[in-house]
Amino acid sequence: MKPHRPDKFLVTLLVILLSLGLFSLFDASSVRGMLSFNNPFYYLQRQVLFLAAGLIGFWIFYKTPHTFWRKFALVIILAGFALMLSVFTPSLGLTLKGATRWLQIGSFTIQPSEFFKLALIIYLASFLSKHQNALGKPMETALPITVILSATTIVFAAQRSLGVLLITLFIAGAMYFLSGAPIKFFAVLMILLAVGAGVMVITEPYRVQRFLAFLSPSADTQGTGYQVNQALIGIGSGGVFGVGLGHSRQKFSFLPETMGDSIFAIWAEETGFIGVSFLLALFFLFVWRGFTVARFSKDIYAKLLASGITSWIAGQALFNIAAISGLAPLSGIPLPFFSYGGSALISALAAYGLLLNVSCYTVRK
Repeated sequence: MKPHRPDKFLVTLLVILLSLGLFSLFDASSVRGMLSFNNPFYYLQRQVLFLAAGLIGFWIFYKTPHTFWRKFALVIILAGFALMLSVFTPSLGLTLKGATRWLQIGSFTIQPSEFFKLALIIYLASFLSKHQNALGKPMETALPITVILSATTIVFAAQRSLGVLLITLFIAGAMYFLSGAPIKFFAVLMILLAVGAGVMVITEPYRVQRFLAFLSPSADTQGTGYQVNQALIGIGSGGVFGVGLGHSRQKFSFLPETMGDSIFAIWAEETGFIGVSFLLALFFLFVWRGFTVARFSKDIYAKLLASGITSWIAGQALFNIAAISGLAPLSGIPLPFFSYGGSALISALAAYGLLLNVSCYTVRK
């Protein structure tokens, strides 16, 4: 099939999200950059470097036919596991705050788990499309997927990356469900994964504290509930129209991780209900167009690729906004295209490029 132009709506959305993301990143990080490095543009400059690298990944995945990756799906997922396990290599791995999730390369760090999401999407799309006629046979489909996700859970548990694990399991669950798997197999798989995630929570005291802070954020406003309380103050201060762009008070060392997983609170404070509604509308439109691409894709492999990528980006945005708004426990999940970080931005852009490539092969009646 001869490819046509990519989905223009998705291209426009990407340009808007990246533009707003860079502005919000600079706005939220300028104070910390000035205090730590005497340079308000410090984090923006680094994010622009990450964006440049991400655009290279975006272009590679956009220009490469999505069917190419299907041929190497098994190699890709094995490489993904190898990369995640490499963080435990003493000379490469970096441990911060008790978690071993990063590779140290010069002055930059890489979080392999962010790239593993894309590897898993490619593998599951390939595996489920090949076994469409065996979805009702648990030994041929449900069991292999359970093994893959169990191994994923073990590695993430060793890294102490519960937030990334939840997003990864959400992606896998969405793809398994959308592949047409029997509901009973899907339900059993989700229960097993939920139990595994629950064990990860109760075996780490700080995760238990975070969960208790979610249930009662006002119980310890200066301790475990500090971040979510400050985020809620920022969101509430925004009102209908916000306090004005650049006029956030929370970014002056009151709210932790202002350019990380808390960046939504700064956006809400400065733009208010109007700005929040606009941001949510952007992600809603992304979901609509992403699943439209999946709907009109020519085969089940392409449909699952588009569905997995859409579920990843939209689901991660939903988890981040819910956590910062006090609707879910804090887990350190970044807001796609907004939060500071090279691995998250590069991997999301590569996935977006793959989604646009899939959109070039859609068939409309």
